[in-house]
Amino acid sequence: DSSGTVLDWAQHALSNHGVVKITYLGGYQIQKVIERYPALSYRYHAAWQREGELAALLTFRPIPDSDCFIFRASTFFLPEALVRLSQASGDVAVGYYSLEAGEQFVGIIVVAGSRLEAAYVIAEKVAQKNCSANIEQWVDALIAEGFHTSRVDLDGLAAPISDQFALARTLFGSKA
Repeated sequence: DSSGTVLDWAQHALSNHGVVKITYLGGYQIQKVIERYPALSYRYHAAWQREGELAALLTFRPIPDSDCFIFRASTFFLPEALVRLSQASGDVAVGYYSLEAGEQFVGIIVVAGSRLEAAYVIAEKVAQKNCSANIEQWVDALIAEGFHTSRVDLDGLAAPISDQFALARTLFGSKA
């Protein structure tokens, strides 16, 4: 409905996939999110103005040996996107969607629980070298370190909310 948010959709998709423990990482106006979603766990990224996504990610330590879904708050996705990511082979599954110029990272990944600690060590190294590092830079570093990474086509299943056409394709499918 019109009062729903991207986070409402994300919670729905995650719960359909059996994910019940959700941690929201945020900085600017996180109190508004806490008020609206009191059941979530939270990590406040105090340095949000000068640090990037990866530094924010490091404010949280996931449950060891559990697959970890990581997505941007600006990424809209359907439950099927999580199924595709979970079924991908390898240590890390990275979601992409189609653009006229080719594929682009859609803003969602899953890291296999068995490789999560090692992936976080690499995240720390990347963030130390570049405090503004984002998820894509982390993925590049994981590949460079020998992590088996799968590219997963999520076209029509996930989209950044800033891409109106991709968002319409995701929301309405072929009727868009």
